[in-house]
Amino acid sequence: MERRFSVTVRGHLDETFGAAFGEIETRRVGDSSVLSGRLTDAALLDGILAYLQDLGVELILSLIH
Repeated sequence: MERRFSVTVRGHLDETFGAAFGEIETRRVGDSSVLSGRLTDAALLDGILAYLQDLGVELILSLIH
């Protein structure tokens, strides 16, 4: 079973943001951005969350499904 993740942050991220992490989709929803993709391992999601924190981006929601 394939596991996927989505991370919602306040503000708009550039569509190329996800390219830094491989095949991550970045889309705008209202005044937020949603990053989503296939969860290959926990380190991928940890890396994305750490990078967002370093940028000072406000995390709204993080899901694994």
